[in-house]
Order: sequence, then C-alpha cells, then structure tokens
Amino acid sequence: MPSPYVHATRRTGFRVPVGTPPPSEAEVQELLRLTYSRDPQTRRIAVKNLCPCHADLIDAVAERLFALTADPHHGVRIDVLHNLTDGLPHRYDDRVRTAVEALRFDAHAKVRRYAEYLHERQERLGRVDVA
Repeated sequence: MPSPYVHATRRTGFRVPVGTPPPSEAEVQELLRLTYSRDPQTRRIAVKNLCPCHADLIDAVAERLFALTADPHHGVRIDVLHNLTDGLPHRYDDRVRTAVEALRFDAHAKVRRYAEYLHERQERLGRVDVA
C-alpha cells in the first residue's frame, strides 16, 4: 500500500524522516514555510521533519509547533503532540503540559486518545518528554 505522503514527498522533496540526517538550517526554514501549506499531508511531512528528535530545535520551530496544536487536520495535531513530547528543551515543559491537557478534549477521537496516552505517561513517568 503506498504511503499517504507520496504526493507531498514528490512535491516537497521531503519524506518521513527515518534514518535521515537532520535538516540543514535552510531546510528547517523551508519546512517551517511548508507548515503553512493548504495540503494537510504537506504540513504533516513538514511537522514530522521538524521533530526535535530529527531536527535541531530553534525557538521558531517550537513556536510553530505550539501554533499547530490548533491545525484543522487531526493528523497534524497528532504529529505535533509527538513532537512536543519528544525532546523539546525543558524550558517548554509547562507549555507542553498545557497543550497535551488541552488536546485531551480535542474534537477528534484519535487526537483525544493520543493526548490521553501521552498525559498518562507523563503522569506515570514524572516527565514531559515521553514520546
């Protein structure tokens, strides 16, 4: 079965980051630009590549991730939840907790379930970085 990101990958040149080197500074800027795309799959590819576990974090990336917690596409919100709980610097911990808590009441059931799962792990492990 083909990846749901085939079109976005062809259009942007970015793919789901598995075993790839971190994006360069110029690529990070391009990925940030792509988070504004009308195509939700393009936004998802961008968010996946902006995960702190794959990309060097700059404040602009963190700020954009927090803004994307309100993205209209549930898949983007799920990807953002992963990013927020996978390696952000501790200075963002309070904002991450707030975002996870808010998304526990999201309109989409998958987002709610993932946010609840992350929240439970945060509580059990006593830390924010749990993805």
